[in-house]
Amino acid sequence: MATNIPNESQSSRGQWSGRLGFIAAAAGSSIGLGNIWKFPYITGENGGGAFVLVYLLCIVLIAAPILIAEILIGRASQKGAVGAFPALAGRGTAWSSVGILGLIGATVLLSYYAVIGGWTIHYAWLYISGGMPENSEEIAGVIGKTATSATTSGGWHGVFMLCCITLVIGGVRSGIERAAKVLMPVLALVMVLIIGRGVMLDGFGEALSFVFAPRFDELTASGMLEALGHAFFSVGIGIGTMLTYGSYLSKKEDVVGTSIFIAGADTLIAIMACLMVFPITFSFGLDPAGGPGLVFANVPIALEQLPGGAIWGVLFFGLLFFAALTSAISLLEVPCAFLIDELGWQRVSATIAAGLFILLLGLPAAIGEDPTGTPRFEGWLDDVDYIVSNWILPLGGLGVALFVGYRLRRDVLEEAFQSAPWLLGPFRFLVKVLAPVAIVAIFLNAIGVLSFT
Repeated sequence: MATNIPNESQSSRGQWSGRLGFIAAAAGSSIGLGNIWKFPYITGENGGGAFVLVYLLCIVLIAAPILIAEILIGRASQKGAVGAFPALAGRGTAWSSVGILGLIGATVLLSYYAVIGGWTIHYAWLYISGGMPENSEEIAGVIGKTATSATTSGGWHGVFMLCCITLVIGGVRSGIERAAKVLMPVLALVMVLIIGRGVMLDGFGEALSFVFAPRFDELTASGMLEALGHAFFSVGIGIGTMLTYGSYLSKKEDVVGTSIFIAGADTLIAIMACLMVFPITFSFGLDPAGGPGLVFANVPIALEQLPGGAIWGVLFFGLLFFAALTSAISLLEVPCAFLIDELGWQRVSATIAAGLFILLLGLPAAIGEDPTGTPRFEGWLDDVDYIVSNWILPLGGLGVALFVGYRLRRDVLEEAFQSAPWLLGPFRFLVKVLAPVAIVAIFLNAIGVLSFT
């Protein structure tokens, strides 16, 4: 198979070395802060087991079919987000707006995602250097000081983006794929180590019950929609990342089986994240509904009380950094692919230009308040996250589902499902009917047209 793959020195575009390389990179793209940082705290806010069950159903019925659709578009077109739809539907088609929306979404999302990625490096460094406070109140205040310090948050934001640029500049196989093959096993190993430590804590049994025992009386309609929305966000669909990665996949590779494996790996990591966070949370009497601060405030407080807490702190926040980095490089690849495919740039210049633009775009989210406490860009991170999560992601995913359901040629679909032809009928129903209805519900709820309690 390798003999059919062009050498990256001759092609700025490149291609995966094979199925394993693609799986490692695509799993790395979907497995990020959404799994390890966000999923535990929204599970805590929504009562645990029942929310997890609804989330699993949403992965199977909504997220996985759209993931298959997005990778299929990329593989069939051999183009990035912007070029894929014209390649399959013709130039001048309105479907091009779906790809453009994905390009905008990936670029804006990475601009503030890298800020949070920078915080993970800062926390790991505090543990390594001995700078993490020992007092619980001071530990809880670290995240506030980090987020509002222009030098700290802005500086680590720059370091994180430099890491992304360095890896993506190496190309598809030599940069992204090679990094994913190293980082993903390390990430899994660190998670297993932390879960193993959690098994020995008093709160492990309570954590198991919280995560796996459904309490439907604690699940609300809004919680069900949040589970649906997070399933969508977690797998990384709607912003062109999986489409772009799919475009580097050989047309001989199986889209359906590979996509199902990626969605399964993403879901497994999300569950494992809960089994890392909640034993610590319950063992030390912390609030499982601690919100976004569950990882950046509660977990460090608990780790400080463990023997060898500094070592576990380095492992935990090093894990967060690896997860953030594997997702971030897939986001950076979307604008890079646009510059390479559509404008004819070479990879090095495309990566540097896109990376520096995103670095500058993210500064308002990184520089917080000035020394007097006056906000420089008050609410910037929350505002751009709202736009991406509640507008761009749902609309992009809706466009992908409708394109594959109603516009993509039947023979392209049948070829993709050769390994599992019995799945084609259910797949078409999901992308033509169920997924669009669910996405519209998420969208209308997010913008306040529908209100659920």
